[in-house]
Amino acid sequence: MSRDSNLDHALVSGIAWTAILRWSAQGVSWVATFLAARLLVPADYGIVSMATLGIGFLRMVEDFGLDSILVQDRSIQGGQQARLAGLIVATGGVFCVAFLALAHSIAGFFKEPQVAGAIAALSLLFITDALQVVPRAALQRDLEFRRFAALTLVQVVATQTVLIAAAAAGWGSSRWWRVPWRERLR
Repeated sequence: MSRDSNLDHALVSGIAWTAILRWSAQGVSWVATFLAARLLVPADYGIVSMATLGIGFLRMVEDFGLDSILVQDRSIQGGQQARLAGLIVATGGVFCVAFLALAHSIAGFFKEPQVAGAIAALSLLFITDALQVVPRAALQRDLEFRRFAALTLVQVVATQTVLIAAAAAGWGSSRWWRVPWRERLR
């Protein structure tokens, strides 16, 4: 097989696997959302919406496009790649700490103290996202679309499982946060 034929096959295979696994991930997400909607009260969705407002905007640009650079520039290897990964993880850590520090102020802005806890939990996404940038870019650069899509599906299943388990345990309930912590553990 020629090099062009191998690239064509990798591209078509990658598109097919990505489509199949992304639709599967979307289906899992929809089912989990419907289950969570049955378990939670509307006020809980409002709290999460308030908490994700700032975090969601910053998550769109948190890696400053460095993932695209890693995919496109094959000369970034070894030490350069490690330094770039360190920069991305450090940036994620700074964003996490910043939102932890701002959590009570943001909750005060919304006049909803429960938002602070949601912000604290969601701020950890900056670190988990940062840890994924270099490995995901490597999979894309190496045209490992099947593995990339499969890992995305695993991530969606894991996060949605945590969502359903937390909702079933009553963690999202506005009433749960008003119960003293010692009684929650019983």
